[in-house]
Amino acid sequence: MAGEKKGVKNTVITVIFILVLGAAVFAGYFFFKKAADERARKNNEQKNEPTEIEKIIAVNLDIQYPETARAVVKFYCRVVKAFHDVTPEDAELSKLQYQLRKIYDDELNENNNVTDQFKQLKSEILEYDSLNRTIDDYVVDAAGNSETWTADGQSFYRIIANFTLKENGKYFTLYEEFLLRKDDAGKWKIVGWRRVDKDGLTNK
Repeated sequence: MAGEKKGVKNTVITVIFILVLGAAVFAGYFFFKKAADERARKNNEQKNEPTEIEKIIAVNLDIQYPETARAVVKFYCRVVKAFHDVTPEDAELSKLQYQLRKIYDDELNENNNVTDQFKQLKSEILEYDSLNRTIDDYVVDAAGNSETWTADGQSFYRIIANFTLKENGKYFTLYEEFLLRKDDAGKWKIVGWRRVDKDGLTNK
């Protein structure tokens, strides 16, 4: 009888152990499944997150035009960095070019037709790719370092932006001086730019 009770007791202990183990496995399964689902959700969100190029293309410059000349130059730098970070498809590059032309002065656009300008952009991108060169960062001078003046009834603005370039693991800085002019609608537009040194002197 005692042996029978002992056997029953062992059976009960075994059943309890199995139930506890089963519950632990069940809980562990849902814990890891929940973690896996969370990772999958985050991955999907990242995949659905628009790229920098898509964000730039989505900017409606007719409504969201930069309010200051400095902001116009910053938008230009943002566009240029974007198409050097990731080589865009032709359709994307065409849309980026359209955004650039929206911030260019009429005179600059007239002197650079769409087709030739597109070829020039592609050539520059291919050159950067061949040199394994990217734009690591850019900084537009503070407004206090800019120059504003009026000539023939028109407002002009000059400012320098510096680009930190990375080429085969090495870094160097490129300085460019931008000239802008305010159009009839009061918007600052880029007239042109030139390569300079850090003091604003023309690089030859």
